[in-house]
Amino acid sequence: MYPDPPHWQTVFINAEEVPEPIKENELSDFDKTRVGAEHGPQEKNGWGERDPKTGYKNDDTYDNFINLYPDQDIVIGVKKQSEYGTYGSVTPVTRKETFDEKDRRIRSYVAQPTDHSTLPSNLNFMARVVAYDLPIGYCESGWDRAFITDLRRRADWTQGLDTYLKTGIPNNVTEPEIISKETALEEMIRVKTKEYGY
Repeated sequence: MYPDPPHWQTVFINAEEVPEPIKENELSDFDKTRVGAEHGPQEKNGWGERDPKTGYKNDDTYDNFINLYPDQDIVIGVKKQSEYGTYGSVTPVTRKETFDEKDRRIRSYVAQPTDHSTLPSNLNFMARVVAYDLPIGYCESGWDRAFITDLRRRADWTQGLDTYLKTGIPNNVTEPEIISKETALEEMIRVKTKEYGY
């Protein structure tokens, strides 16, 4: 987390003016907060629970992220190490929690979604801001003056270099080979296959 900047500090952004910027009064109920919400006995405010009014999940990222959480070990008993062992020489006997148990445990978490996951759901933001927000470089590309100048020239939509702005037809760009097309499930199967020696 970064500290709040001083109130007197301003930033100059060298970019094209957005034709119809979002006004302050349009942002009053822009981001829905769940700060202070509590998980009650019924499904209501939890991350993966459904809002009873809308029927939709409180956060549509839940289904994608639940699999990133490891299954917890659940203690189901203890095993004594030996008859003549030292005091307290017992080992807990555990099992991994089931998906349903993990779902019940995690979905009730009351999360505050990050803005970058909720901003795209706002039509005004996407049409009136993001459409004019263009990337202008990569990491240390600024050290190469000719390269960064060319990038900035290409990123300036007023130059007319992007035929999409004239025709509405996107360029046919092939996906780079470095991008893996393997799904998470395929990766898991590949890893488990190696693990079990098949």
